[in-house]
Amino acid sequence: MNPRFQYDANIMDKHMSFIFGLLDVLEKYVHGNLPLQSKITSEINLFRNAEYDFGRVSAINNRTLMPPGI
Repeated sequence: MNPRFQYDANIMDKHMSFIFGLLDVLEKYVHGNLPLQSKITSEINLFRNAEYDFGRVSAINNRTLMPPGI
């Protein structure tokens, strides 16, 4: 889930199994709660598309500067 790699299309194209695994985990842990699944999926899309706060200059700059655990 490191943003440094999440926003690198070359890396993500090579590792699409990561996305499939993320969706598998999501489906398992929402226990059929479709509204929750939809909300989380929407948040993932906001992150992946760098929308709203994820698209702010500070967020974009910190993708490669900030350690992933912070």
